[in-house]
Amino acid sequence: FGFASVRVGDDPLYPLSIFQATATQPPLPFPASLLVSSNWFRPRWAGMGDRRLKNIAVVMEWVPKGGERYLVVLTLSEAETVRRMVHTDSYAVIHPASGGYSKLARELSGAAQVGLHLLSGHALDKSRVFEEERPDDAAAALQAGLQCLRFFNNDMHFTDKQLALVMGSLAASSVEQRQGFFEENLRRRRRERRLWGDTPVAKVLTEQHAWDSLRAQALVELVRGKLHAELRFARKKRAERSRLRVLLSAPPSPFLSDDEHVMQTAELMEKVDVIEAALKGHASSLIEVFAAWDTDGDGLLNRSDLMSFLQAHRCSYTS
Repeated sequence: FGFASVRVGDDPLYPLSIFQATATQPPLPFPASLLVSSNWFRPRWAGMGDRRLKNIAVVMEWVPKGGERYLVVLTLSEAETVRRMVHTDSYAVIHPASGGYSKLARELSGAAQVGLHLLSGHALDKSRVFEEERPDDAAAALQAGLQCLRFFNNDMHFTDKQLALVMGSLAASSVEQRQGFFEENLRRRRRERRLWGDTPVAKVLTEQHAWDSLRAQALVELVRGKLHAELRFARKKRAERSRLRVLLSAPPSPFLSDDEHVMQTAELMEKVDVIEAALKGHASSLIEVFAAWDTDGDGLLNRSDLMSFLQAHRCSYTS
């Protein structure tokens, strides 16, 4: 697909608007001022398995001489290199020379304005000629760009003003495209939290008429996740119990004395008892949950039961 065939060449940056981790991930119309370093994610990596996405920590505000302002996603090692360039006010250009290559030093201040920011927007460092006072349109573009990068980084907590900046920048995309892009990136990151339905970013990922039901949907997803976890726990414990029972029914090992065999059998039986107790508690918990949801007492769970349960506990959910 298109992004995977991009050849970076001598230009190590590409626009965020063409980023796709897979062929099925929809690209989003991010502002043209947002760029990504090919060291952070190379286009040829796209589609090659579930390659993990790095978290974005530092971005570079870059103003080429006489050019526009850009925000560039860097790796941490690149940010360290840029910071050294800022402090030495120089960089190297490699030129072919007879018998090899030579490095020619150049003055950074004569080439560009460079500022390093945390993704939160806090200034980290800047070159000597960097102009922190920006025109109103450039300041607004910087804030919108930072919020778009936070969205790209799978941040979930935004203020209403920050959400407006993200939604304004991505207005040309559909809800389905934004959700597909966000969830594919989230799947490739190491994050403890993966449910976004009850966080502010949900407003970017759902239609406006569905905002009132976001919390209820998030609660359903939370309950579903917990039930799946309980069922996985039960399957794991039952499999472990089956293995122990096979060991208990096996003939005594000729390498063990009678006393050692008795001790081994006692240990195995103790482990089985522990698993039985855990499974019994697990079953009781599930029975209590389903009994609480079965509001009409017919032994079956349906949409009416769930809605009755949520309405009966509405105060505790919304407090």
